[in-house]
Amino acid sequence: MAGFSLKKHMVFDWQETEYKVLELQENGQVVLENLKDGLLAIETKDKLLSEYKEGKVAAKNTGTSLACAAAPLFSRPLDEISERDRLEMQRRKHYLDSIFANGTPIFTKDYLKPLIEKAAVEIGDNRPPGQATVYRWYCRYRRYNDSWALIPRLDLRGSRKLKQSELLLKITEEAIEEAYKQSPLSSGEDVY
Repeated sequence: MAGFSLKKHMVFDWQETEYKVLELQENGQVVLENLKDGLLAIETKDKLLSEYKEGKVAAKNTGTSLACAAAPLFSRPLDEISERDRLEMQRRKHYLDSIFANGTPIFTKDYLKPLIEKAAVEIGDNRPPGQATVYRWYCRYRRYNDSWALIPRLDLRGSRKLKQSELLLKITEEAIEEAYKQSPLSSGEDVY
């Protein structure tokens, strides 16, 4: 496992018992349900993370992950990407972490909009992403189960140069002007 973080509805072993995270409070407290007897417990997030570091907490794979089993993991450090891409990746990760903190996401406008707005206020983002954009980020992140999937790949978009020669563009422009002179209501077929 690459890392450990507490998320709503996750299950983990602690003190030889399975616990489920019911709520993550703003003040750092975590409401846990003992799956053996159903009793509730409140612990601090810091205590659980330090217990994980000591090996006393073990995450359980509940089979709910949508991640691809053969996902490629990158070994390059994040220092090798540009500052702009690193900041954008952190922005995207922040939005997804805010959504994951509320449990299994439901990709409806009513569910996502308040979470996106809350995450935008937290980081001071004046242009928060739309629901469809966040869903695309979620799919990429879950497919590869790696933060590298959130790096914007603007280099894959292709060339912005014109694919037509100057002569072809000039001939096309003349054909459009000629068809328009004959009739202002010329269609694309007339120009062709």
